[in-house]
Amino acid sequence: MTEPTEKTIPSIKITISPEDFEDISKAMKSLPETKREELGRAIREGEIEYLDTPDSDFIKIVASFAKLTDKQRDKKLIRDTFFLDNIDLNYLVSEVAPKDGINTVTSFKIIGREYEPPEPSQEGTQEQTQGNTAEAQRQTTKDEQPELFPDLKPDTPPTFAVDYNETGIHRDKAYIATSKAAQVITRIINRETTPILVSRSGAKKRMEITVTIDQGNLPEEITLARPISYKDRIVEDAIGNLFDQGFSQITPAMVYRQINGLSDTRAVNPAAERKIDNCIRRLASTWVQIDYTEQLRAIAKNKDKMIEKGIVQGQIVSAKNVYLKFADGTVKSGWKVDSSPMIYAYSKHVKQIATIPTALLNTSTVVKSTDEITAARYYILTQIERIKGSGNKRILFDTMFETIGDNAPLEKTANGYIIRSRRIAAIRTILDYFKEQGHIKGYAIVKLASKIEGVDIELPEPPEKEK
Repeated sequence: MTEPTEKTIPSIKITISPEDFEDISKAMKSLPETKREELGRAIREGEIEYLDTPDSDFIKIVASFAKLTDKQRDKKLIRDTFFLDNIDLNYLVSEVAPKDGINTVTSFKIIGREYEPPEPSQEGTQEQTQGNTAEAQRQTTKDEQPELFPDLKPDTPPTFAVDYNETGIHRDKAYIATSKAAQVITRIINRETTPILVSRSGAKKRMEITVTIDQGNLPEEITLARPISYKDRIVEDAIGNLFDQGFSQITPAMVYRQINGLSDTRAVNPAAERKIDNCIRRLASTWVQIDYTEQLRAIAKNKDKMIEKGIVQGQIVSAKNVYLKFADGTVKSGWKVDSSPMIYAYSKHVKQIATIPTALLNTSTVVKSTDEITAARYYILTQIERIKGSGNKRILFDTMFETIGDNAPLEKTANGYIIRSRRIAAIRTILDYFKEQGHIKGYAIVKLASKIEGVDIELPEPPEKEK
């Protein structure tokens, strides 16, 4: 039998049934650990569409399985395999499971079915094939081209002020927002006003701000169970840094280089660019309101003019997407940023922003920069800044994993323990690098029985003030 190809089955659909459950379960159990991590991360971050076709097909089959099965052991298998929680599982069922069957080659292979293409009638075969090809091309073109903003006319394309292929890091310092709003924004529920205590521990007067986010206009394809992810926050700070450097027109590649302290000439993986573009779309589609009246009163220089109310509101990133495709096939895509990102700018206004050497962001020479490691590095840097202003020098690993959304090391399974051990090894490598760079003096491992709970950070002695 001829091996099927994607072109031979565009109109063939199959429907998962209970008879297929055993084959799907076996396929899930046979996945290597690295693949389980990769697919689980894509599910948790809502980035299934960026996976290779066989992987995204597999997730759709698993989603159909989750939707159809009524057995708790099946649901537990899915959660354990991909390190998911119930929110992730609900997302699979409601958003990912195909509503009208699946039509891919991979689908047939996974559930053990053989594909047998239908025999076309002799009459009109050529016309039908041409029609299918044309329709497929139209669909591909539609999928590849994001919709332009209404005020961007196709016959008057925008002028690109910078060469998007050659811009990125342009200074040796980077800013990281350390405000309470920046720290808790990932835990705020859509359309709920959340009070945040911003006064220091032991302060005589309690001081609060309130933060509200609204994703009512968020495009359907990037809606997630969690409104703002930790990665979104990292991307926002990177955009803020680029905007401070004078760049109002940016690309995902520029943002990636800023996050990782890379030079202008460093190539960026297209998959990494797509993930960052997804973050920018989410930030540009999310409205945030920060009421920081009490903080403004506290930092006001002119105490005679009492502030009755102080509120800022707008998109987290105020930006328009620009997409150009030329006749020779080349594509230029980027974002025109109108102002400094909201939470980043707020943090600067209340002077809760850290300045760090850009070199600390580039740990690629000592450890592989996966999404999880990048988030962990960012978390550690923010915690070091916290330690500078408090007596608590401890960083707890499980708190870190929970905050950055890295669920795999938190699983109470054999694989979960293995992944946790590997993550901690990578984090220790990063801390060793920070020590080598002089950012910390050292660190001590904190254990409870035989389990590594976290680290205590020792900071360098502050430089003596000149007399």
